[in-house]
Amino acid sequence: MRAATSAASRAARAFTTIPAIDVRPLLDPTASAAAVASTSAALDAAAATVGFFSIARTGLDTRTLLRHAAAWFGLPDAAKAATELGPGSAYRGWQRLGANVTRYGEGGGAGFARDWHEAIDLYREVGGAGAG
Repeated sequence: MRAATSAASRAARAFTTIPAIDVRPLLDPTASAAAVASTSAALDAAAATVGFFSIARTGLDTRTLLRHAAAWFGLPDAAKAATELGPGSAYRGWQRLGANVTRYGEGGGAGFARDWHEAIDLYREVGGAGAG
């Protein structure tokens, strides 16, 4: 397990492009199991190696997407706080720098560490429990 983590860490530091993933098979109830599995594997690989991805076919090219992200994350914290993640937002929204805490260590029990990044979680439930 440690070797895989080290490889993922090296890959995350060395990436040169942001993975662009077409997620249409995940939204298409008629998509084949193979298409869903392939898309899921691509999302998993991007999350494990780069830490993020863009969704292909949004109408925004990567440069435009990055420009919008840089502008939003460049806002003062007070402006971003209006969208802060918490119970009132169904745990969707902005996470301030250092707000996310991750378990680390072999076997999942060695301790906790802050993730020193900002993030914004924007998604909607699709089917299943809690979907509205």
